[in-house]
Amino acid sequence: FSQPVVVTLNPQRAPAREKTIASFTYAHPIFDGPAIAAQRDLPALSGRDRVWFCGAWSGYGFHEDGCRAGYEAAAMVGESLARRTESAA
Repeated sequence: FSQPVVVTLNPQRAPAREKTIASFTYAHPIFDGPAIAAQRDLPALSGRDRVWFCGAWSGYGFHEDGCRAGYEAAAMVGESLARRTESAA
């Protein structure tokens, strides 16, 4: 596009139809009991066989949950590498 494109989510008033390029419907996942139980098991599973899990699904399904999960997984990877380096020295 030759001009800026603005994306909005749940606007207070609808944008003008003639200026709307596309419209999408999004939904966040709804977690049931087994999914919530599986989320609680993630910390015990992450790191086994040098595999760490992260994603928005590990929280409430929002982007921020994915960011948090990625940060936590990266921290666990760093801790694992530090332990391996210390034990090799």
